[in-house]
Amino acid sequence: MITRREAFSLAVAAGGIRILGAQGLPASTIAYGRKDPLPEIIALQAGPVSAVFDVETSSLRYVRARGKEIVRTIYAAVRDSDWGTVEPRVHGLTVKTTSGGFELTFDVDCVRPPYDFRWQGKITGGADGTIRFTFDGEARTTFQRNRLGFAMLHPVRDCAGHRCEVVKANGSTEKGEFPKLISPDQPFFDIRSITHEVSPGLEAEVRFEGEVFEMEDHRNWTDASYKTYCTPLAIPYPVEVKKGTRVSQAIEIRLRGQVGAAPRRLRGSTSAVTLKVDPGMTHAMPRIGLGSAHHGQLPAGQQLARLKALRPAHLRADCRLGSDGWQDGLRQAWAEASALGVTIEVAAHMPADAGSAAAALARELAAIRARVAGILVYRAEGKGSDDAWLAPVRAALGGAPVAVGTDDGFVQINRNRPSGTAFDAVCYSINPQVHAIDNLTLVENLEAQADTIETARSFAAGKEIWVSPVTLKMRYNPNAKNPNAAVPAGQLPPNVDPRQMSLFGAGWTLGSLKFLAQSGAQRVTYYETTGWRGVLDTAGGSSLPDLFPKLPGAAYPLYHVFADVAGFGGRVLTCESDDPLSVEGLVLRSGSRTRVLIANLSHELRPVRITGIGAEGPGRRLNATNANQAMTRPEEYRQQVRRLGPDFVLEPYELLRIDV
Repeated sequence: MITRREAFSLAVAAGGIRILGAQGLPASTIAYGRKDPLPEIIALQAGPVSAVFDVETSSLRYVRARGKEIVRTIYAAVRDSDWGTVEPRVHGLTVKTTSGGFELTFDVDCVRPPYDFRWQGKITGGADGTIRFTFDGEARTTFQRNRLGFAMLHPVRDCAGHRCEVVKANGSTEKGEFPKLISPDQPFFDIRSITHEVSPGLEAEVRFEGEVFEMEDHRNWTDASYKTYCTPLAIPYPVEVKKGTRVSQAIEIRLRGQVGAAPRRLRGSTSAVTLKVDPGMTHAMPRIGLGSAHHGQLPAGQQLARLKALRPAHLRADCRLGSDGWQDGLRQAWAEASALGVTIEVAAHMPADAGSAAAALARELAAIRARVAGILVYRAEGKGSDDAWLAPVRAALGGAPVAVGTDDGFVQINRNRPSGTAFDAVCYSINPQVHAIDNLTLVENLEAQADTIETARSFAAGKEIWVSPVTLKMRYNPNAKNPNAAVPAGQLPPNVDPRQMSLFGAGWTLGSLKFLAQSGAQRVTYYETTGWRGVLDTAGGSSLPDLFPKLPGAAYPLYHVFADVAGFGGRVLTCESDDPLSVEGLVLRSGSRTRVLIANLSHELRPVRITGIGAEGPGRRLNATNANQAMTRPEEYRQQVRRLGPDFVLEPYELLRIDV
């Protein structure tokens, strides 16, 4: 078997990825934002069932049979009193091949003072396809936890709308189905086992031992799964775990019926990925804006010209009304927007006296003569919005379109839906790292962005849907007891991700645009203009170059995704990948012209074929061999076009643009 680490090394040796020149960046840094190679992923086979073990996250992933994904992930987590995850460290891993199956054993340390929990894991796979994962651990200190133990994820793509049967702890049975729209509440409680139809004639049963489990719709946080977890949320938390406490649990997967052959393509194979384009299905491109830079430096010269080339529809300005100095932040954002010649999207965090706050905001906007694209109204006290509460805001702010919703993720607006119709849009933010931070999870979570749009449409009263902002990391932890705690010296702020400047970050951005556009979002705000949360580096570059590369004034690879979209215009054609965890595509149509953008989201070489439209024409590639030029001399890079197609082999994390 070939591991991901070995596949990456082979790609490097073959010349697919090489060290950059002038910046001296390791290939892995430009590929996915970290200096070290990706952790090992081990392919497993239990009779007709395939899976992989992810060493970095100590999780079993992608359990498949008959070409269908049965279970996306099984993992165990220690969640602290702020719902943060205490990072697992795996050691002592052994892998044995058994008759028609496998056996893995390993130890995991979850240590972050005052947390210290060690557990032993064992995963076995039998020739009949049965897989069993056991967890046996002990607390080595006393600590407070919100959750400790197993969670299991069913995949949305292969489960949404499917019927299932739940056996309760008391032996009773409940029949239901996995929700199509995102359920604001838990679909099932008190779960001992859950069985669903994988395909005609084949069922999968998942049994849980050692705790009480329940299910939530993980798409509320844009995780593309249904999560069955312990302990029930109705039980008060956090809970003190005393030193010496032992926790033992197990999850077992059994198949019923005719299984058939192994999946046509296992993860890690070199089979071609097909992008199927439907030229008859088109969607409007959302109005795409950027966030105003949080560091307060105004772009100038070449940096300003590069931002103007993206043609942003607006800049987002956060105004925490009622706090000291909110006017300064608004003026700074308007100065940046004025330099770019665009409007501002005002994110107004309203105190209890919304009328007075809205009047103060209106006076300030008039004083600086700001042109306003829209007002995002967040209610600081209380999570919902209604017409009576919104009326004074409307009266003060005049004709500017108003969106109601949340500065937090989709879960808050889904659970606190607006009443009335006195708004012009609903709004919420997106980030893919609420629960896990590895590359695979970020890719998995892309398709759930479309589900948030579809669900929001069901309660938006026909109004627009604005997603603002989209970021790689959480901008803040809404559950933190001390959200304003100082960042320790020498560490990146918790809302900064080095993948912002990587090829992976660009590919993730392309996938996000594809899903939000195809699902019908009318407005989307991404990232910031400059800085380590932006599309360009600042003029001075990173202040922590060992943790986030210093690239003064450079255009991050994701800059070119926005530039390719802004430079073409038009509408979006429906494009479906038959392996969305590896390759995604975004297709634009303007008159008789068609532009195809493709991203390899994996660190493996990926053959790609396009159906439904032509697949040959002028274009360019962006990979580790030319990323230095694309970042430091983007104008020069963008002029280099050559004929491509009709067949493509994408290098690890490569992006390709072709006009067909």
